[in-house]
Amino acid sequence: MPPSHPTGHPTGLGREREALLRRRLTTEGLDVRSDTIPLRADGRRVFPLSFAQARLWFLDRLHPGNVFYTIDVALRLDFAVDPALLQRCVDEVVARHEALRTTFETRQDEPVQVVHASLPVRVAVVDVSGVPDPQAAAVAAATAQARTPFDLTTGPLMRVTLVRLAASRWVLAVAVHHIVADGWSMRVLFAEIAALYSAHARRVAPDLPTLAIQYPDFSLWQRDRLTGTHLDGQLDYWTQHLAALPVLDLPTDRPRPPVQTFTGATTTFTLPAPAVAALRRTT
Repeated sequence: MPPSHPTGHPTGLGREREALLRRRLTTEGLDVRSDTIPLRADGRRVFPLSFAQARLWFLDRLHPGNVFYTIDVALRLDFAVDPALLQRCVDEVVARHEALRTTFETRQDEPVQVVHASLPVRVAVVDVSGVPDPQAAAVAAATAQARTPFDLTTGPLMRVTLVRLAASRWVLAVAVHHIVADGWSMRVLFAEIAALYSAHARRVAPDLPTLAIQYPDFSLWQRDRLTGTHLDGQLDYWTQHLAALPVLDLPTDRPRPPVQTFTGATTTFTLPAPAVAALRRTT
């Protein structure tokens, strides 16, 4: 469940077209090392960070205790949920994905990701069926979970809360730090939990594929591939292109404070159809 999901060969390219592409890239003097992620043969548990993880780790150190990069999702479940069965499914998903059993330490002045053999994620069960406004209470519980900072050094970096509104009305709230997941990963997470829950409820064997490659495999591959002159070339390219970007100086209704507080909010509103059509004509 990585911040950027590793894949093997480009989707849709046959072997002949891929070989043609590699010859063209070689002619242009571009790097064409294999994009196949090798399988890890050893039992190591400590790995370098991917570049995506390194960015998020730095931001966490820059602003300790922040919740800027917490991904939180809440789903309404309109059936009688078995909390014990859900806990079993979460345990199995965590066991499947090394990213969900990962913490981050500093060793020899360098950040590393440490994959644990076990890092339990407890499903917290909250019953709000007896309060005057169960829906508001469920939102409050999910919000409180999302606004609780993660400690990257201790983990786990996923939290799960199951809120009971009524016998057949529940809310499943999940919060995960972005350093071990992204939007694509969250879809995989919920799909696997649903598949496991359905299978166990029917007392049949779950049909989930074996995971040959884990995120640390991608981290090793990326660090091995992006080194030396190849990495220098990438850095030079983006340094030159980003240096040429103009400064965006949008007018604001209030001055920006000297120190960012990150207390912004989202406002949702509806535009009338004629206004939307007029806006589209201007683009």
